[in-house]
Parts: sequence; C-alpha cells; structure tokens
Amino acid sequence: MKEAIRYCYKNGARFFYAGGAVGFDTIAAEAVLNLKTEFCDIVLIVVVPFPDQDKYFNTENKNRYLNILKQADEVVTISKDFSNIAYLKRNDYMISHSCQLIAYWNEKSLGGTSYTVRKAREKKLTIYNLFKK
Repeated sequence: MKEAIRYCYKNGARFFYAGGAVGFDTIAAEAVLNLKTEFCDIVLIVVVPFPDQDKYFNTENKNRYLNILKQADEVVTISKDFSNIAYLKRNDYMISHSCQLIAYWNEKSLGGTSYTVRKAREKKLTIYNLFKK
C-alpha cells in the first residue's frame, strides 16, 4: 500500500481520499497518515457516507476509524442520514475528485469496489489494483 501511495505521490498526487470503511479504506488511510513524516504536503481526506458510519464497527475498528478522523486533514460527510445510496455517492465523490485509483479487487466480486472501479474506468482514471492473482 505504501509503495503505491509513494508512486502516486512521486507522480504528482498530493490529495488522497479514503472512504472510512473497515478493511482496505482503513489500511489506505493509515498508510497515508504514516507517510506524512516522509511527505510533509501529503493530504488525507476521509469521505464518509453519513455520520455514525462506525455505529456497528467492533471496538478495535471503531478506535482506528476515530483515530483516522482525528488525524485527517479534512472529513467530508456525504449525507445527513444512513442510506445505502450514500455509500455509492461517497464513492462517486472520491472518483470525481481523483485522477488515479488504488484498489484491491479480485475483478469478480460485485459491490462497492466493483462499482468504483467501473466508474474509474469510465472516467479513464489510472487504476492500480493491488490484488495479486
């Protein structure tokens, strides 16, 4: 993850968006935060679908999430209330503000990652898929 972020940074990216979900989003956000000591002008923007996204996170994931939000340069909240569409709107927001996508997708599963990769392809973003076959 850090190598992909370094690569994007060295090719001009300064703003990195993460969706705040458990798993890949968390790993990506923490990697950007860790790289702040190396790159003083790297920016983490966390885009959350709605307040209290972490309501059902377990304690460890909730603590990691809250720590990320505290350290983020900016937090963007897409919707005032929970809705399934808010997740897709969050992904749309990140794609509309990006020129590259770092993803972890097996190219088979459906869902949010599949949707986001498809949207990134439509926008002709450079996609770095970290999934190893």
